Amino acid sequence: MQDRGLAAYIAELLGTFFLVFGITLVGVLFIAVGDNASFGSDFAVVGLTYAFILTALIFAFGGASGGHFNPAITLGAALMKKIAPVDAVIYILAKLSGGVLGALLTKGLLEDEGRAANYGAAKISHLLGGNFAGAVVEGIGTFLLVLVVLAIALGVRAVKDWAPLAIGLTLGVVGLILVPLTGGAVNPARWFGPALVSGEWGGVWPYLGGEIVGGWTQPTGGDDQVESDRLHVLEAAGQVTGVIGDNEDLDQFDAEPRQLLREPGAVAVTDGGVQNLGTGHQDAGTHLTLGTAPGPEYVFA
Repeated sequence: MQDRGLAAYIAELLGTFFLVFGITLVGVLFIAVGDNASFGSDFAVVGLTYAFILTALIFAFGGASGGHFNPAITLGAALMKKIAPVDAVIYILAKLSGGVLGALLTKGLLEDEGRAANYGAAKISHLLGGNFAGAVVEGIGTFLLVLVVLAIALGVRAVKDWAPLAIGLTLGVVGLILVPLTGGAVNPARWFGPALVSGEWGGVWPYLGGEIVGGWTQPTGGDDQVESDRLHVLEAAGQVTGVIGDNEDLDQFDAEPRQLLREPGAVAVTDGGVQNLGTGHQDAGTHLTLGTAPGPEYVFA
């Protein structure tokens, strides 16, 4: 669990700002309003925009903050203990602020043209049976998006090189399907910003309730979901007192039980210094600059 700093908070604010600005702008320009809105809108352009802009933003800001840009993702990461609770709260506040700023920019650029579309604010379509159906749709969409993020980017066997593209495409597909039904918010910050700016709240609870439940109903323990990969090592590099993860995890664990979890690039802190469990390399110092090392390494679980 890595402590985040000011750079990460700013990255989350800016990333959410650009995300909400792009989504609301394309919503004003390509989504029709009125009785025949479902037939006069170009949802393919909307879905592609969702995919491309999120992919680009994760590449741009992901290294600084992890590229959440969505309070539901931060909630899921907090439940998996990938982010400290205090940092999670600051992340969420930064994202809500970024969402408002993004919607304000859309309003500033297209004040007259965007008024009819409520500056991209999400609302429940008359195609659905009501707010409960809208909450179910938002919950399913948020669940899928958060699941992909946690599995691809934050999971123990994460394929981080593919994460931006996989996450972006997931949002694009979710947007393509759900925009005609609920606006495809699947993001409390994306819902909140335009709602505050336009005054069109869309029922509130279908978005907050559906998205929070969708983000919350995720695996809450990164170690538990890969139980089959655990290696029970009884004598591992002496008295193990902690661990430094390969990317963003920095956790302290008790010395018992000695269960080691496979994770590339990780080292264990032992009573004799820093021990690279995969190669046997040992450093007597208490700090180690982490990098990619050959062979399997292990992180103390």
